[in-house]
Amino acid sequence: MGTILTSPKEVAPWYALVNDAQYQVGCQLPEDIESYLVFLLMRYTRKREMAGDVLSIGFMEALRSRGLERKNALKDVGDTCLLYAGLFPKRARRLRVPDDYFANLGRGAYHVLSSFAEDGFQNVYADLSGEFVFLSRILAATRTVEKSLQ
Repeated sequence: MGTILTSPKEVAPWYALVNDAQYQVGCQLPEDIESYLVFLLMRYTRKREMAGDVLSIGFMEALRSRGLERKNALKDVGDTCLLYAGLFPKRARRLRVPDDYFANLGRGAYHVLSSFAEDGFQNVYADLSGEFVFLSRILAATRTVEKSLQ
């Protein structure tokens, strides 16, 4: 994974938001997972077109692809599912899929990714898969933290 250079002023509010959400949920994430969530939220604010993604098709296409294309596609599916599960939990009902649809699909994408990733993030992806539901609760808590700050 390439290095993302950002200014401390840009990153600090996101860390504060995730830290406040962790406090609200009553936990402290490992530093690598906390950073992953921070940068996931930062990327999301720059990528608003995910609403039209058909995630199950993206997952199947990712499984058929190879190399970097496979890694990126699985990461996109996992990340999008984590965002939906945490920030937009009612989306599953609107799509008429089971409530655990995003959690199951996201866990699966991160699990597959952890089994072949060679970028030093195997453990991060395994943790994202194993703690998916808990991480979605932390993302959900960011919504209440953000509302209380407004």
